[in-house]
Amino acid sequence: SPNILTPFFQELLDTILSMVLAIVEYTPAAVGALILKAFADNSLDDLAASMRALGVIAVGWVFAFAFHV
Repeated sequence: SPNILTPFFQELLDTILSMVLAIVEYTPAAVGALILKAFADNSLDDLAASMRALGVIAVGWVFAFAFHV
């Protein structure tokens, strides 16, 4: 009968959900660590060029969002 497998799959889904939520919880710290590593490993000129490129992307995103129909 299908009712025998339902609790098993419910527990499996709960476990997977817990794992995904844990990953989502630690993602901001991981991204921050990657950004800090980029600052530590690169020269200021390289970082300035990267920040300019990031600024262009951010401004483009804002304009696209503002004029989105």
